[in-house]
Amino acid sequence: MKSIGGFLVSLFMMYVFSGAVYAGNTAGVFRLPFDPYQHWSDCDKIGYKPLADQVFMQLYSDNNKYHLAEDWNGQCGESTDLGAVLYAVADGFVENATMGGSPNSKDNGGFLLIRHPLPNGTSRYILYEHIQSIETNPRTGLKFKAFDPVYIGDTIGRLGDGNGAYPDAAHLHFEMRREKPICSSANPEYPICLHTNPYYNPLPVQTTFLYSSPSLFIDDRRNAVVQNLAQSQWAIFAQNANAPSSTAFVEYNGERYSLQRAAQLGYIHSWVLVQISGQWYYYPDITAVFFNAGSTYAVKALVGGTRLNILVPDHNFKADRAKIDMLHRAASDARFTDIKTEIWTETLSWDPAWELRSVEFGFSGGVLTMYHATNKINPLIRFVGFYDPALGGQWNGWTQVDQNTLD
Repeated sequence: MKSIGGFLVSLFMMYVFSGAVYAGNTAGVFRLPFDPYQHWSDCDKIGYKPLADQVFMQLYSDNNKYHLAEDWNGQCGESTDLGAVLYAVADGFVENATMGGSPNSKDNGGFLLIRHPLPNGTSRYILYEHIQSIETNPRTGLKFKAFDPVYIGDTIGRLGDGNGAYPDAAHLHFEMRREKPICSSANPEYPICLHTNPYYNPLPVQTTFLYSSPSLFIDDRRNAVVQNLAQSQWAIFAQNANAPSSTAFVEYNGERYSLQRAAQLGYIHSWVLVQISGQWYYYPDITAVFFNAGSTYAVKALVGGTRLNILVPDHNFKADRAKIDMLHRAASDARFTDIKTEIWTETLSWDPAWELRSVEFGFSGGVLTMYHATNKINPLIRFVGFYDPALGGQWNGWTQVDQNTLD
């Protein structure tokens, strides 16, 4: 950060950006794919199981296969939630909508694949699988189909049992991928085909990055603090919760942009200001901003009708975040080969200020345990470390994870 002499300076230049402007329907805020308050009369319970029947990257012992998705079921279990409504989790576009198949077919009922463009220019692809039906698009009067826009909260399908493939076990197979699933005869497993999850034990470190933890991803993006920005004025606001700038976005003219893209396009000033002890400082790199609880910030719009959305993580899936942080650390070191999520520990009372988690990795022909520390007050403060054989088995020190890094 750099001082600007205790006053807010006016704009003296505008950045020019030559990249393409994204079409509409970029995702902003996310929601769950089901109604968390659904009442199940069969057992007089409300909601879905607090943990998925199968959580992200869980080893499924029946076939020694890692499940790089989540399976969700109603509180009453079995098939009591058969036909429950499924919702679009954010704005996006249908990539594939297919019904049919027998219990023995690769379809296992129906599925919807929805692409969610993100404000930073990337996308996530969400697969709803084993569904009972595809619902009617309220804007066309026809069933949702490929290329249809979807909007957060649209009723898009009904929870199924895979057309009988899972008798008495209706559930939603909920999967998020970083790349569009496309089969290739030259390389049939990368990106992984739409119906394929071939990850038997061991699970390579690099393979995990084809997928995201859907619950963690959504949990980080469910709550937005909105600031309406007036043209050519610094909007000064107090930040009440810790939040990364990497997921914040600017809304302008019906579209959503990351802070970096909005600055490049000339919609907001390229500086974000922070007040420290009565003095204003600015971040020369807008991607380095982190919104700390208790601090005061200022953002300036250069065009009218602009809104700043700061997404505040809920921290309900800290175990998933710890695994992903450790995977990123492992990916930076060629000695790590695969992750063994079944060998996992949590010590939430490890320290008055810190929670400790660990997972085992395949490492240079053997195994090695990596450790992860999460701050209890601000869970976005995280560290990873391990005892390094190259140092004679000595501790290699805690490495801090960038607070702006989520998934």
